[in-house]
Amino acid sequence: MSAEGSTADSGASLSWLCIHIWQGVRAYIGRHKLWAIGIALVTISLALLFRETWQPWAVLARRYAAPIALSLALVAFSWIFSRGARWFKRAAVMVCAFALVASCSIMYEYLSLFVRYQSFKVEVIDKIPETDHERIQPLLSVHALAQGVMGDSRNPASPDFVWARNKKTGAVEYRWMMGVEPKLWIDKIFGSVEEVINVSGTDPSPNMTPESRIGAHFVVGEGLWLSSNAATAAIRRFTPDMFFSYEPTDVRYLEDDAGKIVQVISLLRWRGIVFPYPEFGGVLVVHSAETTTPLQALLDGSYLKRISFGAGQWVAPERVQEFSYLRGQNILPYRVSRYVAESLRFMNGFMAPFPGYHQGDIRIPDSKENLYQQPYATFFNATNGLPGMLYHYFSLEPYLAGNNGLVASVLIPADGTSRVLVYQHEERNESLIGVSMVPGLVRDSKKNYNWDKTAPVEERPYVRYVNGKRRLLWLTTVITYQNAKKDSFVTGSIPEVALVDAGGTHEVIWVDPRDQARWTKLLTQ
Repeated sequence: MSAEGSTADSGASLSWLCIHIWQGVRAYIGRHKLWAIGIALVTISLALLFRETWQPWAVLARRYAAPIALSLALVAFSWIFSRGARWFKRAAVMVCAFALVASCSIMYEYLSLFVRYQSFKVEVIDKIPETDHERIQPLLSVHALAQGVMGDSRNPASPDFVWARNKKTGAVEYRWMMGVEPKLWIDKIFGSVEEVINVSGTDPSPNMTPESRIGAHFVVGEGLWLSSNAATAAIRRFTPDMFFSYEPTDVRYLEDDAGKIVQVISLLRWRGIVFPYPEFGGVLVVHSAETTTPLQALLDGSYLKRISFGAGQWVAPERVQEFSYLRGQNILPYRVSRYVAESLRFMNGFMAPFPGYHQGDIRIPDSKENLYQQPYATFFNATNGLPGMLYHYFSLEPYLAGNNGLVASVLIPADGTSRVLVYQHEERNESLIGVSMVPGLVRDSKKNYNWDKTAPVEERPYVRYVNGKRRLLWLTTVITYQNAKKDSFVTGSIPEVALVDAGGTHEVIWVDPRDQARWTKLLTQ
């Protein structure tokens, strides 16, 4: 028998098998209609009840619908086109088809990033604004300090740098806020978030006294399980049109206009059909519920409502500015701002990030020592019509390894305001160092330190105008690792802080974290 005849027979056999399987299923349904209807209803009910388990796959299919459809069409066409050929020719055609599909997948990510870059207007600013309300402690250090005062049954969630009003003076203060969640598995299922830690974000040593803990009762939390999980509750809150395009991301705790603690779940939205990209999708605001036991929640129907319809009040991106406690707040998903910063690789043209080319390409310099990477929530004073507020800050460096100059500073409003501010250092020939060089300079300034167990982390911008001239420095904190794996760390109650001059002699200035007012004076000496 020839190869062509064998191929035709195998194709016919496969078609015969599929047709007879389908006919068998139809015949069974026809004989057992009630069973078929019952199985269908149970399947649909379970799919709706546990929709959070497959919703991420639905979003993934929506994101890659275009390349998946194109790939299937290309493979099917290749299969049909080569159906009458010999087996080795057919294999060669299919190999070429799969290689083309792989190439298209790479270009798909490339083009999605380019579409994102085209979706906003880069606002080039002439003057980088001054920073203020400098935070001393790194994020994970604050988390470690909070863990140190917890008991065996509780665990603090990841802290966030946000603003809140002083209840006595009404002045805006910048704080670290984190929920305290149960640690035992049984409490993760039936427990709740009963308190929130609220400490100063600008003090060198956050005061973890009982006064810093605010009583609350949130029935959902980032580290809770099943229907009490914040991501699960958010997905169950989604409307049908949100289900295939939205993702819950960061969970934060803020104070609303009445001074009460609210839980805010930031949402990411995928926009576009052919080349979708992530953007700010608003927030879900979860209010503190009245203290109830699991049995009371079951009896009053609130538990059934939560497992059926989730939790939270959706505030769309265009409505965020209507709520004063959300304006200028740190609510933008970090994944969204990071994607925007990565799309700036196209600032020097469509070909700049092309593999093997990279002429004019940039990168976000992430350090292996920093357990928490860019962006860093940083306060900048008023600029380009925007008031002083929190931004997600990125420092961009040349793509090629070994080139550590500062190309540009990127400021993205942390409240989701759709603007991207860029100060182009390289185009102004400022010859500033990027954050990649900072750890080495800090180590070199203190050669007597045991740097095997310590490291400078989280290089944040520190901008001041001294005698009419701008000085950009990198503010970094020295931390101590807890173990040899270097996967967690703590600082002392008052850590050591260094300012590294980005220009000039690249001087390292060790400052007193307890006296920030004197820092500017040191720059004039």
